[in-house]
Amino acid sequence: MKLDTTTDRQEEEEMKYITFDEDKPYDLILLGRVAIDFNPLDYNKPLYESETFKKYVGGSPANIAVGMARLGKKIGFFAYYEKHNFYVNYVQKKIH
Repeated sequence: MKLDTTTDRQEEEEMKYITFDEDKPYDLILLGRVAIDFNPLDYNKPLYESETFKKYVGGSPANIAVGMARLGKKIGFFAYYEKHNFYVNYVQKKIH
């Protein structure tokens, strides 16, 4: 059986050349939530036995927004997050 890889190669080439209109104020606008993820640092234990955690800004749309901004894209982001000091202080510290 011979596989035709021409289509795969064409798709790869097309994906390399995605461009954004420079005249628009935003390249991408996301809508979602900002969360704070707690990931265990006890790598060799099951989650229920973990005692040490590290916090990260999370939420899938927020992660996409940060990644695209790091790639130099102009990002708009509408989000909801809890308005108590823990969220406000930590999230603002991480995005500034």
